[in-house]
Amino acid sequence: MLKIISEIGINHNGNFNWINELVRQSSVGGADYVKIQLYTSKLVWGDDSRKKFEFTFDQVKRIKEFCDFHQIRFLATVNDYEKLEWCEKLNLMEYKISSFILSKDLEFVKQVVDTGKTVYISLGMWKEDYMPFEKENIKYLYCISKYPTYWDEMKDFPEIFDGKPFYGYSDHTHGLGACLLAISRGAQIIEKHFTLNKAAKGNDHIGSMDLIELKILNSSGRELSNSRRKIIG
Repeated sequence: MLKIISEIGINHNGNFNWINELVRQSSVGGADYVKIQLYTSKLVWGDDSRKKFEFTFDQVKRIKEFCDFHQIRFLATVNDYEKLEWCEKLNLMEYKISSFILSKDLEFVKQVVDTGKTVYISLGMWKEDYMPFEKENIKYLYCISKYPTYWDEMKDFPEIFDGKPFYGYSDHTHGLGACLLAISRGAQIIEKHFTLNKAAKGNDHIGSMDLIELKILNSSGRELSNSRRKIIG
């Protein structure tokens, strides 16, 4: 069954008041998950360049409450041990790992994997010719770590998403074409950034989906996934 992850990421632009509306529209649009990114800027990037996108534990708890109210599952990309501890306190049953952290701190990623919970891992920055972990609780996602990504940069787009290694696709392109292509090739997980305004300041907005596109992905994407499953098996 297709899972759609609405990635809020940094599209709140540091304004916590936008979060509830991002969650609400993600739910209305039919996404299965809302995902946020949790990190300490100085710890992960060595400076405070992304400090305005940080959350406190109380804010993370509040976002989870927003998700519970709007009946959508809460997911987080964890980037350090403190944020993993926060999510364990909130009893999260799934995690996301970015390709950046995968390429930077395998020991931390191992600890997340060792929770035994489902872990979605993007491979955009993973340059090795082998998979970092072979565990049943890992779902690898094909990804190009460029914001936005253009079609001519996707020459190695997988012919099939069968779990060897890719279960799904984390998208940064304009529109929905690449997402629908991935679904037609068997992707079970689609992650795409979500925005309230594609023209807002920031690199992520233009490659994000809005409410109308999310509704299309929810209807056409699921129909495509179901048809493929019934025809191919």
